[in-house]
Amino acid sequence: MPTITKSMKYKIEKDRTLYAWFNDIQFNFNRIKNKATTMAWDWQQFGFGYKERFGSSPMEKDVIGQSLKQDIYHEVKEWNKGYNSHFCDQAVKEALDKFKE
Repeated sequence: MPTITKSMKYKIEKDRTLYAWFNDIQFNFNRIKNKATTMAWDWQQFGFGYKERFGSSPMEKDVIGQSLKQDIYHEVKEWNKGYNSHFCDQAVKEALDKFKE
């Protein structure tokens, strides 16, 4: 039996407040990701110099007292006002995963 497909035309109204809200979300998400990438790069450069000088790679827990992800999260969480903590955590995780690739 053939499938019947029905198409309909809809007009979508442009809601400026909705687009402003989406822009705000995108700006904050990218701002957190940019800071996370910068901090990951700084840690990597520190690690290269540390390994060259001392012969072993530095451990995050020994140097900064926590994982790099937690350190970055605590640095950028103040920018996360108005969103839940998962939003900030996901932005940091996404940036670190991409940086490690």
